[in-house]
Amino acid sequence: MLSTDAQMSGALALVHRCAVYWSCKRQTVVAKSSTTAEFITCAMGVEEISWIKLFVEAITNVRKDTKIAVLIDSKSTIHRIINGKSSEAQKTVDVMFHSINDAHVNGLIKLEYCPTTTMLADGLTKA
Repeated sequence: MLSTDAQMSGALALVHRCAVYWSCKRQTVVAKSSTTAEFITCAMGVEEISWIKLFVEAITNVRKDTKIAVLIDSKSTIHRIINGKSSEAQKTVDVMFHSINDAHVNGLIKLEYCPTTTMLADGLTKA
């Protein structure tokens, strides 16, 4: 049984401004900080958009080297990912953190700040 203390993760993927994937899931672990919760959500989203990118390339027979914009409403989370800085408090999600950092370093994604007030995926996490 999942703890009710676990955060909700919301993800929304758009292709040419059309929603092609959306998700709202309770995280399977209780995050010790909001930054850790953001890492968990971001890792889930990066995994999904990697598959979506492969699918779109397969059906269009066009390989795009453009980076996929990943919108995050936490500047500290973006800063930690870009600088490759995890912390002792986030050791439980280290693998997730490094998967996001690798996607950034390898050019799959670009991290962009998006205020909570304009974050489309935020609506998926509200009751």
